[in-house]
Amino acid sequence: YSGHVRVYEWDETGWSQRGGDIDGASAGDMSGSAVSLSSDGSVLAIGAPNNDDNGDDSGHVRVYEACISTCEISAIAVSNLSSCTPGTDTYTADVTVSFQSVPATGTLELSGSGSASVSVGDLDSPTSHVFTGVEMPADGEAIDLSVTFTDATSCVFTESNAGTAPVSCQNCLSENTLQITTIQSAPPLVLDENGEWFTVYNPTDSVVDLNGYTILDDGTDSHSITTSLLLPAGGSITLGNNADTLTNGGVHIDYAYGSDITLDDEEDEIVLVCSGTEVARAAYSGGLFAGCTNPTVALGADGTVSITPAQVEDGTMALDGLAGLWLDVTDFDCSNQGQDNPVELTVVDTDGDTSTCMANVSVIDNMAPTAVCADVTIALDSAGTALLVADSLDGGSTDNCATSFTYEASQVAFSCDDLGEQSVTLTVSDGSPDAESGNCTATVTVVDDAAPVAECQDAAVQLDAAGMATLSPEAVNNGSYDNCTPAPGLVLEVSQDQFDCGDLGQQTVSLFVSDGSPNSGSGS
Repeated sequence: YSGHVRVYEWDETGWSQRGGDIDGASAGDMSGSAVSLSSDGSVLAIGAPNNDDNGDDSGHVRVYEACISTCEISAIAVSNLSSCTPGTDTYTADVTVSFQSVPATGTLELSGSGSASVSVGDLDSPTSHVFTGVEMPADGEAIDLSVTFTDATSCVFTESNAGTAPVSCQNCLSENTLQITTIQSAPPLVLDENGEWFTVYNPTDSVVDLNGYTILDDGTDSHSITTSLLLPAGGSITLGNNADTLTNGGVHIDYAYGSDITLDDEEDEIVLVCSGTEVARAAYSGGLFAGCTNPTVALGADGTVSITPAQVEDGTMALDGLAGLWLDVTDFDCSNQGQDNPVELTVVDTDGDTSTCMANVSVIDNMAPTAVCADVTIALDSAGTALLVADSLDGGSTDNCATSFTYEASQVAFSCDDLGEQSVTLTVSDGSPDAESGNCTATVTVVDDAAPVAECQDAAVQLDAAGMATLSPEAVNNGSYDNCTPAPGLVLEVSQDQFDCGDLGQQTVSLFVSDGSPNSGSGS
């Protein structure tokens, strides 16, 4: 009997064989007559007493070490982040993976925001490995990474916020944000290969860099823009196959795509793509393409405005001649301001073919409100001050659109120095960013109707030899004051200033204080 050994593992519910049978080397070896297993089950010694390899029944011992597929990953760290790369809209970073133990075989794989892999035999060290220059998307979001050893069971470590990616430098817009407003597929003065071009319009409020965008059609034409190409906010640029004005018919070309894009005279399409999103698309057939621009119109005094097709049409291509054009919407009012108002332009050529394009009409209100002022009177308080509420000066201001206004007065704080009539300018705004403010002048009359405060003190007078005495107001004044008039300017009077023998003893006397205006105060 050669003999054999089997190793089993208990999994809390039952026994399962670990690995395959380990048979004796030769018949009669009696392999397995003696065995020894390490405490962690990773090393096994098997004795075969009758093995003849070193002489009859000399015996031998074979020692086996199991390839235990376990690991322990402790951390993922990101460093050396590069800046965003235009065109690819990506950046690179070094990713350091730290671990306490690794399996004997397999690979270490990185996934998530970036991907990379390395075989276990090529790890930098038994405790860490650095993936250098891992490419990741520049999206400004948290860097989410996971690592795993492929030959280990349940050995995955995830770091959902290993850092923050640089923001995008691609400026990818949403679908159909940009507009292809003009196409010239059949230049009248030069050959097609020298003079084809089209115009792209940016209706947004931000400059767009077309670096990394792709021009293509529904066929095989394709051209990637790999340099900075700025499309102004609210502006247009022209792209063509030839930028030389001496040979392209005198057209200014902002960017030349060469022979990568060829426009058919009669029927074709132009698509502008960024990271898989069609940012702009235009198609034409029968040599007819409706070209649109996005006009800005101002509301009139009655709060309305009308437009004509000529204000929207721009760059229409009609190889057979243009017969007519019309709009689906022509009238606008105050409710249309501050938003994009889509209109559709339809053009028809002499053959009866039609083409349409969409435009956004910007409606603004640049008329200032008609400011009407009302005169007001305000009174100073006990501290000698007064505050004016600006809208109290409004005497019925009007506007072509607005029914409510914001008000600003040239002076709102008044003091004793402003007593009397003051001229104040009222500024009336209707909230429109395109309109100036209206102004009018009001008379603000500042009055002081606060009475002085009379403060009294007791006094004594001595009758003279004739039995008479005179009391001065100052003798009973104990610091009377006023909001505007200083103490020396106050007029003091007492209710009784002459006394005789009939007044011996205590007498009640009133002190009257006046500030020179109709205001007065008293005390006793």
